[in-house]
Amino acid sequence: MPAALFRRHKRLTLREVGFIFVFAYISETMIIQPDRFLRALSDPTRLRILALLSEDRELCVCELTGALEMVQPKVSRHLGVLREAAMLLDRREGLWIYYRLHPDLPSWAVRALTAVRDGCRGKTPYADDRKRLEAVPPQAAVTCKARVS
Repeated sequence: MPAALFRRHKRLTLREVGFIFVFAYISETMIIQPDRFLRALSDPTRLRILALLSEDRELCVCELTGALEMVQPKVSRHLGVLREAAMLLDRREGLWIYYRLHPDLPSWAVRALTAVRDGCRGKTPYADDRKRLEAVPPQAAVTCKARVS
């Protein structure tokens, strides 16, 4: 049956294959819209998330929920907004999803995030979030596994 499905579709030409690869490359490169970037920064929860991730770290959702003292759906919703704005990358490892700042952010976006991070450093609630994050075990292994069990 699967072989019959393949026979029904025409074969792709080399040019069509090339267009597919070019489209995939363009969609993977950093095209970040300034209005979406600034809109993503406009929420206090997202600022707190970015402040935690700005230390060149990759954090599990469980670590973020513990540090922010927020429920997982709320944190995940804000992480989704940041991911859709092309500010974060995520990766799945089993049941856990890890987030980090996108390594290919344009230089203007990196400078803006650095300025925001420096402006927030030592202020409430950002300093409190950092203290709670440092108190959470690495990858919140105990918390995450206890929730799954």
